[in-house]
Amino acid sequence: MGKFWTDSENIFQNFKIWRSLWSSRRPLRQLAMDAEEQAIFGGLAETVTIYRGYQYNASMRGMSWTVDRDRAIWFARRFARRAAPKLATVTVARSKILAYFDGRNESEVVVLPRDLKQVTSAPIA
Repeated sequence: MGKFWTDSENIFQNFKIWRSLWSSRRPLRQLAMDAEEQAIFGGLAETVTIYRGYQYNASMRGMSWTVDRDRAIWFARRFARRAAPKLATVTVARSKILAYFDGRNESEVVVLPRDLKQVTSAPIA
């Protein structure tokens, strides 16, 4: 599942399917990550500040976030031609993070939108 996730450019196109897969209670979920990603995941603090770069308000509460603020800003600016880039920030319990992926140097974490409380957002200059 991890390989398909990191290969997907537009998670929103199959959002319901991804949400269903990540919401399932299947055992051995950690196998979606490689050994290095599992080690990084295991070393995350009990609470983690995560970031998401976006342009449109409907995209603010997606499942793909990063622990790297600069990378989130890069994503916000990546296609910001028609809308102003924004940065969402939230602190979550590590137990709410479903996986950590770094295959594309994104320091990506997967979190279900329902587990995101008190998300703040600000425009990026």
